[in-house]
Amino acid sequence: MSLLPKFTVMNQSPLAAAIADLAAPLAASLGLELWGVELAFSGRGLVRVFVESEDGVSVDQCAELSRLLGLSLDVEDLVPGAYVLEVSSPGLERTFFTEAQLARAVGQRVEITLHEPRPALLRRKKAHCRRPGSKRSAISSF
Repeated sequence: MSLLPKFTVMNQSPLAAAIADLAAPLAASLGLELWGVELAFSGRGLVRVFVESEDGVSVDQCAELSRLLGLSLDVEDLVPGAYVLEVSSPGLERTFFTEAQLARAVGQRVEITLHEPRPALLRRKKAHCRRPGSKRSAISSF
């Protein structure tokens, strides 16, 4: 099992975007930054909300955000049917939800999974990451 961060630019559904819009200010009120929202609906719904902070994320902060967001989701009635709400930090094996989040990882090794093959990358053994405006690039073999 790899401990490298995973890069997946999530194609957010309108529901995930609406939940993110609701969760972001609540997270900010607790000194947290919304990292991303994942949804899974097979039987009972699952709403996963990831938050982070430069100082780390405590269990108490996650519990408080879960309480606040759960109340807000119930009032707004955004999620159809019964669901489970999970709030946590993205962890070491974090999924990147946006390209801006990936920019923070420039110079670090990451595991990249494409949803669709890119013909230009099929035979490549190295990936180059360059910070915008920078003349240096990091090279990672895969």
